[in-house]
Amino acid sequence: GMIISAQWGGKIFYPGYVICVDHSEKEIILAVRGTFFPQDFLTDLVCKAAPFTFAQENGHCHDGMLRSARNLLCKIEPMLSGMLKR
Repeated sequence: GMIISAQWGGKIFYPGYVICVDHSEKEIILAVRGTFFPQDFLTDLVCKAAPFTFAQENGHCHDGMLRSARNLLCKIEPMLSGMLKR
C-alpha cells in the first residue's frame, strides 16, 4: 500500500496514526499507534468511564481513548471523505 498521511509522534488526546491505500484491493487502512510516548501515558491516565453511544446502543468507554478517537476523526475525516468519493 501507499502511505497517504501519518503522524508518528502524537500529543495528549491526539494519537499517532498512519493512513494507507491499497489500490489493488480498493481499501483504505487506518492504523492507530498504541501507548509509546509519555504523552500517550497521560491519555491512558484519563480513564474514567465516559458515556458513549454507538449504533444506537448506549454504554461507557475509556474517556481518554474516546477523546483521542474524536480528535483523530475531526482531523482525518475530510481527507477520508475525499478519498471515498473517488
